[in-house]
Amino acid sequence: MEENFEKKSNKKIGIIIAVILILVILAIVAGGLVFLNNNKKPEKIFAKTVEDMFQMSEEEANARTAKVGLELSADIESTDPEIKAMNQILNAIKINFTTEMDLDKKILNANILATYDDEQIVSLDGLIQDEKLYVYLRDLYSRYIEVNEQYLEGMDLSTIFETTSDTASKDLLNDIKQILLDEINSREFTQERVELNGENVQKSTLRLTPKELLEITLKMMKKVYEYQPTEEYRTLIQDLEDEIEYLEENENYVDISIYTQGFKNELVKADIVLVNVEADEVIVFEVNKNSSNETIISMAINEESTQVSQAAKLIELTINEENENKGSIEMKMNIEEGYSVAVTVKYDVEYNVTIEERNTQNSIDIDSLTDADFNEIMSNIQNNEILYGIIESMIAPIVETQSTILNEAAQMTETLEEEMQKEQEYSEQEQERIEQILEEYGV
Repeated sequence: MEENFEKKSNKKIGIIIAVILILVILAIVAGGLVFLNNNKKPEKIFAKTVEDMFQMSEEEANARTAKVGLELSADIESTDPEIKAMNQILNAIKINFTTEMDLDKKILNANILATYDDEQIVSLDGLIQDEKLYVYLRDLYSRYIEVNEQYLEGMDLSTIFETTSDTASKDLLNDIKQILLDEINSREFTQERVELNGENVQKSTLRLTPKELLEITLKMMKKVYEYQPTEEYRTLIQDLEDEIEYLEENENYVDISIYTQGFKNELVKADIVLVNVEADEVIVFEVNKNSSNETIISMAINEESTQVSQAAKLIELTINEENENKGSIEMKMNIEEGYSVAVTVKYDVEYNVTIEERNTQNSIDIDSLTDADFNEIMSNIQNNEILYGIIESMIAPIVETQSTILNEAAQMTETLEEEMQKEQEYSEQEQERIEQILEEYGV
């Protein structure tokens, strides 16, 4: 079996590595929110980071209701004039998502609002209430539309509100945390002084092999399976065991490093370096804590060598926190030289808010919609200039394509008819010639 755990062809290992990387990155980011332990030993620094990873505010842990607001916007940087023109339109569009949930009342309400130059394009609601699913088109239709069981394909809506008990959740988190702490205590670390942004900092590094990563992940998945014995987890555990059994030894490795500074070991940077020695390539994840409220996470790759300094940055994630529940996340992707796409998400989370039931008494079953109902929807769409313009622009290429196909079909039919006519005329001429020859021979 091939040992290159970085290669995309090995899908299972890729998924496993992604899982462990997400856990490590979460640990690093969470660890950066507080001061690290005064003990400068690397294992203590890593242990404190893991401890911080599993800390959760009391408000978040005990909340039975929550409201999450997201605002999405996008921007494209390019030297292409057409893309620049498209970007002006894109900059004017914003999409807002608002989700409310009450675990006790079993209510989930989600709203999508799209605007252009601060003018509303469309607003749609999805509602789960009284174990029923509704859609509300707001300015397009005056009633809630109930989506009946036929369209749910056996989905049990009540399961959305099911949660594991607080005790079970805490026990599971504590068990996973202990697995990581035990791994840290059993590992060897390196530590050195390095220069970072002109300042002297301490770098603590943990090196793991692909097999060690798989084994740690397997321990955690087995613990999860004890609390949630689902078929999906059982299959994943079996896949992990198979990968570990057949994985050959190789020189590939992962370095996880934490950079700290000062008497209190304040986190200033962390990175995860995945080195594929045989393929001569490296992938680098970096976490930089620029200030108390700004964190930048980036991903870079070097497909020519294992030199980290020569890795080209592909993705950069900038997190700005106004407070623990409000902030923004910008993700910038470098597509090619001179061409990048940035998506910004502003978020706002509230816990223990009051969520009222919606009045759905005037609702209508989706199968009971009449022609008059559809006419009402279409009329409101046509009266919405922005929405109607967008729909027209989307339909126009389809209509144009269909028109082109029909024109080509008509031309082919016309050509075929002309050929058939010529064939008919030729046949008649041949028939006359044959008759003339027969007459000449007296037949």
